[in-house]
Amino acid sequence: MRTRSAALLCGLASLTGALQPGYAEPLLEAQGHMYRWGPAATATNVDRAPQRISYFALDAAFEAPQDSPRLSASNCGRMRAFRDIVRTSQQLTPRAANGELHAALAAWQTAAGIEFIEAPDAAHANIVIGASADATGKAFANLTYDRQFLIDPTEKALGTPGNPLLGPRPVPQSSVAALDNGGVTLVPITQAYVCLNPMTPWKIGFDGNTAIYDLRLTFEHEIGHAIGLDHPGRTGSIMAYRYDETVRDLTPLDIAAAQMLYGPPRTDRLAAQRGIARELPTLSSP
Repeated sequence: MRTRSAALLCGLASLTGALQPGYAEPLLEAQGHMYRWGPAATATNVDRAPQRISYFALDAAFEAPQDSPRLSASNCGRMRAFRDIVRTSQQLTPRAANGELHAALAAWQTAAGIEFIEAPDAAHANIVIGASADATGKAFANLTYDRQFLIDPTEKALGTPGNPLLGPRPVPQSSVAALDNGGVTLVPITQAYVCLNPMTPWKIGFDGNTAIYDLRLTFEHEIGHAIGLDHPGRTGSIMAYRYDETVRDLTPLDIAAAQMLYGPPRTDRLAAQRGIARELPTLSSP
């Protein structure tokens, strides 16, 4: 692993081409399909309630269902309890890691028309989060999808170092028009998985040491994949495939990509008239 500008690997497939180059790259695409929770945002339903996405931080060992089609054949197939993520990070506690996870969820919830709620267990969760049972790499994501769509599984990592992109793509110009008119098949996600390697150390905050990854940024990045986003380039955004500690918060490119799929964050009419955003529901902590 590089000590500078190290790659953030997540192990999903990306084959762009169905959309125009100006806006295709920020969204996860494989074999002409894109992925989303719930129905797509359109000009007629953009004011609907936020898309609810449940999550669960594992409290025991877990295996992803084998009877559901997965984008990757192996990523996050076997996972361990969430608390194990920081087992080799002596300065961190599971509670601190949980706080960083919730901050990452809140960041995406503030950016687009989605709302995260905590599920009672993994079986009822849309996104399952825990430690990887396979001590390789840093962090990974995977997803299962509606079985009526047949997509060849892949082991390819998103945004590998061979990616020719040298930086972030331009901010998408039109979310609704792009998806309505781009001839894209939006595939419903049925479950997603985020797993971090418990054998590698983690940290909270930036200190210039890019060999050790910041937990919040890593959670933000992998959750981005779990809601349907791809790597827009090498650097300059949370979803960029290199870890270089140049970006701490979601960038306009990250936000625009999320809004392509889920629309803007919802506001009630009175708050919208006053220019005040809807308050986020409190995310519970263990």
